[in-house]
This record gives sequence, structure tokens and C-alpha cells, in this order.
Amino acid sequence: MAFQQPIPPENELKHRLSDFKKNMRTEVKSWNISIKDTYNLEYLYQLLRFWGQQNGWAPKDDPDFQEVFYVQRDHPTAGKEMRIRWRWEKKPEEGNALFMYKMDLDYHMLGIKDVEINWRGQKIKAQKGEFELDCAVYLLIDPNNKWEKSILKPFRDLIVKRVLKSKFEFHKKEIDTAALKLRDFIFNYMKVTAYYPVKEGGEFFSKRDMQ
Repeated sequence: MAFQQPIPPENELKHRLSDFKKNMRTEVKSWNISIKDTYNLEYLYQLLRFWGQQNGWAPKDDPDFQEVFYVQRDHPTAGKEMRIRWRWEKKPEEGNALFMYKMDLDYHMLGIKDVEINWRGQKIKAQKGEFELDCAVYLLIDPNNKWEKSILKPFRDLIVKRVLKSKFEFHKKEIDTAALKLRDFIFNYMKVTAYYPVKEGGEFFSKRDMQ
């Protein structure tokens, strides 16, 4: 790797789900993408935000978007280093309050430098460097701790493992599928069309068909 500096403590290294009992949270899927390529970083950033919003994982209002950590360091010769953390959540479509979906996205961009590339006969600005993304998705049971005050609390584990087993497996499958769709979405972008010029004012050119 080209350049890296120590990163300050983030949230005192406490995982956001550490307050949930282990039997009430399940890590369903985790994956890592690490690519060294040329791409339009601003477009990719906005594209992933849009994916989260369109798929119900992220709020559409910017003030509510869960970007909990952002740090950028510049080096005159090695390029930029960036770390970003998004913390998404989603309620099941049927509105079941017993389950909650969580998605953690940790970005690390390293050695990012501005470059110019030829795209459809035009020279456009892009970025070259390492792009790494860690994704982990979780299924939470009783996220509001309603069972803590219920007379059924002693039977909670039994209810989850026996009575609600089919629903539990259904929601695990839903989260697993979402995580893989996001991974494939990024792969598709990187492989098929890696560069998108940005218009002045923050508008983007229309995306060409992926065929």
C-alpha cells in the first residue's frame, strides 16, 4: 500500500451491537471488496448512497443519513487516504417489529490520485487508487427489548428456535440476498463502466446501459 497513517479511535472501538445479547443478534453475511483501479470516486459514492436509499436501507434525507465516520488525509506524493463508515438499518417489509436488519459498511480508499482518461473521445477527470469495502449484515431479534418486560422472557430462546424458526430463517435469507446484491452491484459498476464524468453543479451524466 502506498501511504497510511494511524487512524484515531472510532467510537472507542465499541461495536454498535455490543449491547445486544448474542442470542438476539446474528451476523448473517460478511464480505470484502479490494480493487485497485481507475474510477470516478464522487460518482461511486453517490451511486452507493442511492442504492441504499432505493432499497430501503438508508433515509433519503441527507441529515438523517447514517455516515458516522469520515476522515481524509492528503499526501503530496502518495495521494489521498479516506475512511468512511456507514451504518444502515431496515425494517422488514411486512412491518414486523420483532426483527430488524442492520448493515455496516466500512470504506477505505488509499493512494487516491486525480487522473485524466479518455472517455468517448473526451478527456475527463477520474481517480486512481485502491478501493476497499467491508460489509457485514446482521439480523436483530426484539430490537426494542419488549421481551425484557414480558412474562414470556424465560421462554424467549425457545420461542425463537422453535415457534419462530421459519420466520427467523426467512429474514436471514432476505439479509443475505441484500448483501450479495450490493456486492454484485459494485462488481458490475467496476467491471462494465468504471468512469462517469461529472457535470458542473454536481449533476451527473446519464449512466449508459450495462450490456
